[in-house]
Amino acid sequence: MPKDGLYRIGARLRQNFTSGQTVARRLLINGELPFAEAADLRFSYDGSWQSRVFGDENGDWLFYLKAGDVITLEAALGDISELLRAVEDSIYNLNHIYRQILMITGPNPDAYRDYDLDLRIPDELERLAQESRRLKNIVRQIEELGNRSQSFTSAIQRMIVRIDNMLENISDIPRKFTDFQSSIVALGAWLLSAKEQPLELDTIMLLEENASVPKAEKGFFENIGYGFRMFLSSFYADYNVQGRAEGGERINVWIASGRDQAQIISQLCDNHFTENTGIDVNVR
Repeated sequence: MPKDGLYRIGARLRQNFTSGQTVARRLLINGELPFAEAADLRFSYDGSWQSRVFGDENGDWLFYLKAGDVITLEAALGDISELLRAVEDSIYNLNHIYRQILMITGPNPDAYRDYDLDLRIPDELERLAQESRRLKNIVRQIEELGNRSQSFTSAIQRMIVRIDNMLENISDIPRKFTDFQSSIVALGAWLLSAKEQPLELDTIMLLEENASVPKAEKGFFENIGYGFRMFLSSFYADYNVQGRAEGGERINVWIASGRDQAQIISQLCDNHFTENTGIDVNVR
């Protein structure tokens, strides 16, 4: 900043990774949360770049910043964190129920045999019904949050349908046992993806109170000019060289493998050889 004072904080960013999902960030100043609202910045799915100033319905937030202050955007689960923990607990219980059924039916149950599961493991079947109710409650709470599409909960919905179908006719559980296992695996994979909070961050902006926000995208003619310059530069690029060692001591390394291998070797040279020796490497 040119001087200490009040600034708005914004960013040029894009969340085009997870369709139908909102990701969250926690805004910290010098490692501390400035106020409660900064703990849950939400970014919805959008294929284009955005220039966004952080704030709420009352307007942009103002922060008193001094030279040397550190701004951190930390990945956070936001308002869905407790619900994801509940799904994790449910997966743990469903796996336990699966193992109890497995000990009776084996991995390849006979579809024409009655295993009397309602008599042998009645407590586990009751727990199965409890997990169905728990997952239905989780779906309802996610929908009440209102910032995620219906596709976000599809894996949970499929698990609910699978459990309810099993409980409707206990004798059919052996025939549906493999599908039950697959649904648990799918729910676990969904949980891992739901915990990811991807956000592409290009620029952090510090704006004075009345400063205008820069455009997120260039205009039509600027894009045309940039494309033309890229086209011209393609005639001058040396595609036989990986790495651009300039100045100082450097060596050329010739290899007979393909471009993918050359890129890996160039990265290894930069991260290890150059780091330890100070000698730059051109991989040709």
